[in-house]
Amino acid sequence: MEPLAAPGTAPVVMHFSQPEFIRVRCELHAWMNGVLAVFKNSHHAVTDSNGAFTLPDLLPGKYTITAWHETYGTQTAEVVIGPGESRDLNFTFKVLPY
Repeated sequence: MEPLAAPGTAPVVMHFSQPEFIRVRCELHAWMNGVLAVFKNSHHAVTDSNGAFTLPDLLPGKYTITAWHETYGTQTAEVVIGPGESRDLNFTFKVLPY
């Protein structure tokens, strides 16, 4: 792990031995929190404001795609990508009332 850097300096680079989600929070402000996601490969995406995402440059093959939400958990889908193909996936999370 490298030390934190001041604004305008090089990004912080950290190395982890395994994939995991790391929750971080501010001890003074309850609304200040986040999640660091450590992946074992470079194929990941963050959804846009409409919930859409892309995973460009996937090689042909069979993949297990996992969608994760910090409150509503995970869902997975199997997809096979052929040469030059693209696929649509839809994940629907059930929103629970408070």
